[in-house]
Amino acid sequence: MAGPVNQDLASLYNQGARLLIDFQQTGHRPAIDQAMTLLRGAAGAFPAGHPRRGTVLSVLAGAYMTRFESFGDTADLDQAVTWGDQAVRATPAGNGDRPDVCTNVGMAY
Repeated sequence: MAGPVNQDLASLYNQGARLLIDFQQTGHRPAIDQAMTLLRGAAGAFPAGHPRRGTVLSVLAGAYMTRFESFGDTADLDQAVTWGDQAVRATPAGNGDRPDVCTNVGMAY
């Protein structure tokens, strides 16, 4: 099983998730753009096989979906599907996060 994620990586993810929430509350475009930059960084840095990697990918997919719903750019919808598919592949059956990951991905279809 993969080891714990280092503090900097967890911080990167948490900052991105916090900015996503800020965007959902304020609608301030730079907040979601910065959130997605941070979440993409976290997604790329979480090691393959880590039990939380699928969740990170799923949150990134959800951020793309949120941005698509807010601004209508279909490229964001495509990215939501792409990242969501990766999230499902990264979350094996039996992982407690799998139901949430699959739900998030289903919303992009």
